[in-house]
Amino acid sequence: MNPVDCLATFVHISDLHIGDLDPETGEAVHAPWLQEAWTEFPHFAGLAGHDLVVMRDLVEAWRKIRDGEKARLILTGDLTAYGSAEQYTAAVLFLTDAAEQWQLLGLEVKEWAERGIAGNHDHWGGTFLGLGPNAFNEAMRKLYKQLERMSASASKLSRFVGFLSVPFVGLLNQLLKRPTPAVAKWLRRFPVARDPDPLPGTDLSLRWLAVDTDSGVSALSPARLLARGSFCRQLDRLRAKLGPAAPREIRVLLLHHSPAYADTTHLRIDAPSRKALARFVADCNVRVLLTGHIHKVALDQQLNRLESRCGTTTQVPRVTLTRPNDQGKWDGQLDLNTFLVHRLFRAGRTIVWETKTHQHFMSERCFKETGAASRLVVWEPSP
Repeated sequence: MNPVDCLATFVHISDLHIGDLDPETGEAVHAPWLQEAWTEFPHFAGLAGHDLVVMRDLVEAWRKIRDGEKARLILTGDLTAYGSAEQYTAAVLFLTDAAEQWQLLGLEVKEWAERGIAGNHDHWGGTFLGLGPNAFNEAMRKLYKQLERMSASASKLSRFVGFLSVPFVGLLNQLLKRPTPAVAKWLRRFPVARDPDPLPGTDLSLRWLAVDTDSGVSALSPARLLARGSFCRQLDRLRAKLGPAAPREIRVLLLHHSPAYADTTHLRIDAPSRKALARFVADCNVRVLLTGHIHKVALDQQLNRLESRCGTTTQVPRVTLTRPNDQGKWDGQLDLNTFLVHRLFRAGRTIVWETKTHQHFMSERCFKETGAASRLVVWEPSP
């Protein structure tokens, strides 16, 4: 697309996973038991926290695009590693300021919450103190295997009641608490339907919508441990806030969990929410869905809808394992850090949404554009 025809630019980040900070360096500090947890529960890789080198490189890339194209920021959840008040405060400082806590490093986006949503990690209570490292790991391993077996059939849910009688229910109460007060205050604003945002150079507008996809997941539930999403009531409330789409309105929905991801056990959206989301997208004429959660980029285009899923953006790239993985290898490499750049172009009488991936290269200390772009016509005049 011709850059001259670009109407608006957005930088899309996700899954920052800001962890506990070393007060002198700003690097992530890890509790000893986390190495065991990473080995046993790889789908909780977000516990690994942030990487300061990647964060510096993100700030440099963001400033270049912001200054060159007047770009605005989008965030699709998981600001924190496990939801503590300290992690949330540190994440907000990184987003809004260049604070001493981050060695004067920050994105300096005061209005980040206008297009920012929560993720499942932000719902946690920030407490992991129920047992010592070895006992914690053994209890969680047993619980995880039990829940995985139960998830094969809804009819087996009754087994969960008896299973909860085991002694480490106390651990679950520590591990999976309700959100801390600062985070809870933020979560109460969802769902969101922002006022129409004029698209420069046109008489069209963008309508930003947002839901909290972990809102229907209780603190003590298999869904929380399997990182699933549940949010039917959020969609019902959002629908009530919206009228029919205006003829010259382009609707964009921000959500943490990814409808394009369909694993049968971990990380997925539950069946009722998936069906409700499909109805909502069709009925409310949502053209673009912006997601995160899976830590891998996916650009999924179906008919007149595009899902652009951002991977993790500032997570530590490697962790130390306590034993070889299932393939007998000592491999603690995590998913590559990325961000997406969304641009809206005028193409004749239509408006096109374009998404490009930027991947971090640790050896070169920078983010680089990689892969092919995805494009979708998000508005065209009526016949």
